[in-house]
Amino acid sequence: MDLEWKNVDIELINKNKSSCDEYVRCITNANGFLKSGSICAIIGPIGSGKTTLIKALVGIIPSGSRTNGEIFVNGMTRYYYNWLSCIGYVDENDHIYENLTVLEFLRYSASLRLKYQDADLYEIDSISEDILKKLGISDISDSKIHILSPIQKRLILIANELVTIPRILFIDDVLKEIDDNTASNLFNYMKYLSIYHNVTVIFTIDRPTSKIFALSSHITLLSDSHTVYFGKTKKAEKYFEYYGLKKPESATFPEFISEILKTKNKYSEIKAHQNRLNKIINNVKTNPVPEKMLSSNGNGTKICKSLSVWDISIIANRQCKMYVTYKKIFVFLFLFGFIYLILFKYIFIFMNKDYFGNKLINIYSLVKNYVTDQSVHRFMDLIKIHSSQISKILQNSVVLQPMGILFAFLLIPSSNIFYFEHQMVKKELAMAKYSIGSYYIATFLSEFFFYFPYCFAIQILSGLFFSKKLGWGFHIFLIFGLYAYLPVFLFFGSFIKRTGMRYLIISFLALFWITPPFMYSILRNLYTKKQNLLGLVFLVISALFPPLHYNAFCVALAYKTDSYKSRFLEKNPSVKELSDRFAEYLYSYLFDSMNIWYIVLFFFITNTIYIYFTIYALKQLLTPEHRFNLSK
Repeated sequence: MDLEWKNVDIELINKNKSSCDEYVRCITNANGFLKSGSICAIIGPIGSGKTTLIKALVGIIPSGSRTNGEIFVNGMTRYYYNWLSCIGYVDENDHIYENLTVLEFLRYSASLRLKYQDADLYEIDSISEDILKKLGISDISDSKIHILSPIQKRLILIANELVTIPRILFIDDVLKEIDDNTASNLFNYMKYLSIYHNVTVIFTIDRPTSKIFALSSHITLLSDSHTVYFGKTKKAEKYFEYYGLKKPESATFPEFISEILKTKNKYSEIKAHQNRLNKIINNVKTNPVPEKMLSSNGNGTKICKSLSVWDISIIANRQCKMYVTYKKIFVFLFLFGFIYLILFKYIFIFMNKDYFGNKLINIYSLVKNYVTDQSVHRFMDLIKIHSSQISKILQNSVVLQPMGILFAFLLIPSSNIFYFEHQMVKKELAMAKYSIGSYYIATFLSEFFFYFPYCFAIQILSGLFFSKKLGWGFHIFLIFGLYAYLPVFLFFGSFIKRTGMRYLIISFLALFWITPPFMYSILRNLYTKKQNLLGLVFLVISALFPPLHYNAFCVALAYKTDSYKSRFLEKNPSVKELSDRFAEYLYSYLFDSMNIWYIVLFFFITNTIYIYFTIYALKQLLTPEHRFNLSK
């Protein structure tokens, strides 16, 4: 795969507040051409533009930058997915999934890139072990990454890009964290790839050794954003001698050229050297720098949008592997058990019909102070007369009122997951391994399947203790409760960066989610009666959260199913009418006589909104800074 760049100019937004310039020039009129199998070293001092150039060749340029020029692959413009699927890129950052073993990390990464049709796990493991062996780190293949040294982590990141045998491999700051012996293994392997697999290798380096110089077929020399030389390595020394820059006998050519490339007043070079270097730069400038370059507030390239079952399964499996630990399981087992014991005591008491009849009278006493509906008052007399029958109908509706406590606080840790791994995910999205939609669904599923066994265990225990007394509303609450609560926690986790602040906000909101729906009904009647606009606004804001709708739906469903099965109500239509009216105050939190389908509609609308805005927030957080067309 041939790579060519012509007349590339790049200006980045100046983040130096002490400077009055809006942009800073990083690359000026860069040109180069590499055939397949070439090894090219981009050499220059710190600040010369090496990282900017290699990122531009990959297709990563910060939004708002001004660019000009052209980059071609096999004589054609780079196309987003085709280009990213055949390159490997190791940036200067060492972000990595540290809770995995080395082989697990390589296996998951390769599976996401190769997709289901080409992913053979045995072959991936075999290739991975071979690469680790050639890099001299085969003994750590089964080790957890978090216990490894910085050198080993850096080599794992390089190995990660080599597993799929890219056509072009880009490595920024190739010697970062790497010692001489390791560097020798690495460059020998690069040479092997270029010869036997026709892989083009491009890397940046500040001060190359003579061996690295000799292994490179081509070099690009940068000085203060300018290309001083591009061409074959073996011709570089004569090129500089032509301009009067001859290395002293006591130095190697790589050492000499590293000193020559330094410019500006902060260095103490011989003035004659600087003049000769400027002459070289002027001769290299075969094209004038354009006065107006492409300026953009957004890079325009869209990331992968397609959902993939394969990607979702791989990401979800990886997250379970990383975050589901014995410690986490036992901690949540304790917390779920503690909260369930509290709920168990509450449920056990309310399942006692005699006690429940008295408690129902207390609820009525609370409601009657704020409700003027005479049918509700008449229903009170019926409770006293038919306490046993009516208690059986209303028991489950009342039992479900505070059940939100089961999810409201226990799911708070789920809000952390995006910020645990956002740097690594952003890198994977930059290489078009999967879409943000696939990532969100996988994250939701991994969290869902972590909590679901606890919910299932509660169902089993409740069934054993209360037999058939608990209705469908209780079981539905446990089965679908995660779907109601998780999207909200993931939403806050997608944009609030500070963990403490995120926990504080969610904990405060959770107080409203555990409030029984009938309390909102009482508040609604109170605020309406007193024409308290601020209070009504508070209720509307509370209704923006899916947990409230879900809690009310389960209460309403419990009453509907129990009243439908009641022969007592079937034989007494007038009592049923009064009972229905009273029950509405147990779940009508927004307006009078809320239909159960209204509640379902509100729930799905709000839940969909949270999912949409979570994906939108993730897009702002994770979208890579791609730009493949440098000129308008």
